[in-house]
Amino acid sequence: MACKFNPADTERKGSFLFRAIRLIFLLLSFLCVSDLATAAYGKGASEFTPVRVGVIHYPDDVYVSGKYLYNYDTEFMGRVAQFGKWDPRFVFYSNRKDLLNALKEGKIQIALGVDKAWGNEEHLIFSDGPYFVGTSQIVVPDTEKRLDPSDFRTVEKMRIGISGNEGYIHFIKEWGKRYNLNLHLVSFPDDRTLRLAVTEHKVDAAIFDKMPRNGYRRIVVSLPKMLYAAFPANDSVLAQQFNYAMSMTAGHYPLLQLQLYGKYNQQEDHALSLTRAEKAYLMAHRGKPFIVAVVHGDYPFYYRELGIDSGIIPEFYKEIEMVLQGQVPGVSFTCKEYPSVSAAVAAVQKGEADILGMTSMDVLRAAADNIHLSTPFMTENLAMLSQDEPTGEKDFRYDRKVPVIATMEEDRTSVSAYAGTKYVIRTYPNHEEAYQALMKRQVDHVVTTMSQATWLMNQHRNGRFIMDIIPSTQNISLCGGVSERNWILADILSETADSTGTNLLSIVQANIAPRSDFATSLQRMSPESMLICAALLLTGVCGSAFLIIRNIRGQEVQKRNEMLIKSQRRVIYAYEYDGLTGLLNRDTAMSKFEKLLADTKSYSVVIIDLDNFRIINESYGHEIGDIVLKVISGRIRNICQQDAMSRFVARYSGDEFLMIVKNRKLTADDALVREVLASCNQSIPLKELMQTETILPGDKIESLVTYLGVGIAVSDGKSSFRRLVQNAVVAINTAKKAGSNSACVYEEAMQEDVHRNNRIRDLLLDAMKNDGFYMLYQPQIDIQKGTVSGTEALVRLKKERISPGLFIPVAEKEGFIRRIGRITTRLVIEQIVRWREAGEPLYPVSINYSSSQLGDAGYVNYLLQLMEKNHIPSSLIKLEFTESMFFNNNHVTQQLLKKLQDADISLSLDDFGTGYSSLKYLTYIPVDYLKLDKSIIDSYLTEEAEAEGKDRFIRDVISLAHDLGKKIVVEGVETAWQAKRLKSFGCDIIQGYYYSRPISPEEIATFTVRTED
Repeated sequence: MACKFNPADTERKGSFLFRAIRLIFLLLSFLCVSDLATAAYGKGASEFTPVRVGVIHYPDDVYVSGKYLYNYDTEFMGRVAQFGKWDPRFVFYSNRKDLLNALKEGKIQIALGVDKAWGNEEHLIFSDGPYFVGTSQIVVPDTEKRLDPSDFRTVEKMRIGISGNEGYIHFIKEWGKRYNLNLHLVSFPDDRTLRLAVTEHKVDAAIFDKMPRNGYRRIVVSLPKMLYAAFPANDSVLAQQFNYAMSMTAGHYPLLQLQLYGKYNQQEDHALSLTRAEKAYLMAHRGKPFIVAVVHGDYPFYYRELGIDSGIIPEFYKEIEMVLQGQVPGVSFTCKEYPSVSAAVAAVQKGEADILGMTSMDVLRAAADNIHLSTPFMTENLAMLSQDEPTGEKDFRYDRKVPVIATMEEDRTSVSAYAGTKYVIRTYPNHEEAYQALMKRQVDHVVTTMSQATWLMNQHRNGRFIMDIIPSTQNISLCGGVSERNWILADILSETADSTGTNLLSIVQANIAPRSDFATSLQRMSPESMLICAALLLTGVCGSAFLIIRNIRGQEVQKRNEMLIKSQRRVIYAYEYDGLTGLLNRDTAMSKFEKLLADTKSYSVVIIDLDNFRIINESYGHEIGDIVLKVISGRIRNICQQDAMSRFVARYSGDEFLMIVKNRKLTADDALVREVLASCNQSIPLKELMQTETILPGDKIESLVTYLGVGIAVSDGKSSFRRLVQNAVVAINTAKKAGSNSACVYEEAMQEDVHRNNRIRDLLLDAMKNDGFYMLYQPQIDIQKGTVSGTEALVRLKKERISPGLFIPVAEKEGFIRRIGRITTRLVIEQIVRWREAGEPLYPVSINYSSSQLGDAGYVNYLLQLMEKNHIPSSLIKLEFTESMFFNNNHVTQQLLKKLQDADISLSLDDFGTGYSSLKYLTYIPVDYLKLDKSIIDSYLTEEAEAEGKDRFIRDVISLAHDLGKKIVVEGVETAWQAKRLKSFGCDIIQGYYYSRPISPEEIATFTVRTED
């Protein structure tokens, strides 16, 4: 019979045999380990030493089956005994006196629950640090209205009831002395008797470990309560063993004290019950979240992760929010980050924030900072975090005579009590900076709370840490803090934190627990492991990169060459062309045009200038100004492209364009010039061209009209191209004097204007620097009453007699008018003060305000400050504007007029009837006076004009102004006949040489109105 070999069957048999052998091996291993564990356990159990431990029995302790008692002391000692290798035998006493007597008589070896201030230090040895840290609070009945709950020192005025032993009473008195408080304490045997005494008004207040549920309010919180382990004076070895075991317990169970305190000493959870006043307070703040001030880098209490507020404080206040919303819907909390504790405290003091999230400041500092504390949310000991010495680093220990401790600002007082002169204390604004200082070896230790130290150990890399519990007499109580005016909010937080629904302990445990994500695991890797992983990863990456780079190297070289060519083109373009308009820039144009015209004998140079372009920029913003420049340059370019061989254009300066016309000598009335003016004078549709909405609110402008000035210089065969450009610029000034949309051809006589303007500019600079201005005043006469109604202030130069009509335009062009406007305003205010001090009659003074001053955004405030400083009423000041101020009704002008109206300063529209005069302005310009220009009087108010009936125009304007509720001022009145006619027309005020020229301030004081002839 033939046998066939089946590999699959053989594989299955081998697999089964292997599994059977492995199962037998595991069973034998388990039995061996069990025997060894049993032997070790029996041996270990025999090594545990029995220790008699005395414990105070409290009425609310928990019994199990009537045989065993559970409380804070027994459970804590059970944990400590594991590291001390003790078998604790508990002996229960009803009070501390019997407990200490038993310790002295040798009946017990360790006494738990002893106050260190008992007064028996010479007979006892105490543990280095307290094993129990808690807080108490001073409360008064809700019916007590005499005491201010926000006043920390009101406790000195009260009889305060306290239940407990003499040691605790002594400790509270010592606490009061530390804060310079003289406490009047009345002792009671237990809390029940104490509550009854408060109800019967035998005491004004009481100290309780737990806040009573109803009928009380807090005055002072965070009274420390600490209990120690005590040993006989002759048993220092046992005391040292206990201190070591307690330190090991803290390292393995960092939150043990907090857990036991919450388990045995906190008030049982109960449903939140707010008072009417508390509900009313929350109702008043609905819809607007309470701002919780937190500190940057305050791990694990607050940090931002993926843009979300994270940590103990945000989660805790989220639970507070959920509980409060069950009572008052709409209550919410939001965190606001500050760089340090002091900044957060300052924010609460100023009202920028409502709550100091969690603070460890003591009561005295809180009172000094006007901060009202809630009851403690949690109470912790301090812990010292140090770096473990890395293997092989012999120079790790710092060469410092005195070790340096890093801690937070608010914990300095508590740390100082421990450090003394053994350490140098260095404070940091947040825990992240303190941790970095430790990692950089700038400090030897970081001292912080247990939860923060545990977080740092669990979450950070860069080495191993050692954590030690600090034996301190100063516990750290973390409370909420509010300003004194919001003290009721502290009570709400305290009651909500004690109620059902808030579990701070679970929040703390969740936030300090080690993370298991990849990033955190990578952080905890040793440097050697990280180096190996990095080397392997780098090898793989380099190999892959080499293959990829070899394939695409040629493509990259080609792309790089293409990019280089494009970059060179962009650089050349940016060098030669204007980035906004796309035209040749000034330097390139001057060079190219000069070469282009080298062999051309007949050509014209044209400079095109935009009028009032600075006002457009200041009124509407530079984006609108850029749109205007693009449109105008495009229109000029289109005209030049009609004859591209003989017309060329470039951008010459900010609001000027340079145009060259070959083989043609232009005149001011040339058809090409008229075409340029007409094209550029067309409305610009801003709304269609705007890419983003940048017009200020209230402008509502959809289009804009621009006006030009054109200067022309014609070649003469002698002057160079650059000289002709300068001549065209000179011609621009003459064109502007002729009015908007004017053109002018250069003449040699215009150079005199240039020299004159340069000389005036120098005079203005000297006058501004050396007080070179003075004021004249021209009286304004109430024609109906025949009295002085006011004066107009007119500026003059001291050094030379130059007409304002000459130096004011120069000042506006050179940008001096803003400063001169402030100088003249100051001179007017000072003159009014001198008139008042001399007892002279005071008349309203009109101050001229140029449209070029719109860029001086602070002028109105400057004027109002001068008036307030010198006590000048608004009735003595008037401002005169020209119609160009209301060009396009821009937002800047509207804001200026509104400020002046709010200050009750009268406004006058100067030169009415010239410039842009239109009845539409009168519908929205908020002026009190209309001032007719002298040119109107010269044209319409003469005996010849009367014969033709033209003077009726003046009468109609006066009537129209009165119908609109405005007064009329007529300037330029020079004859008695004009004055009589204006009076018959119902004119209000006249001004002119008929009554007086501009005169000095001294002459104004003695001026009298001339009688009519």
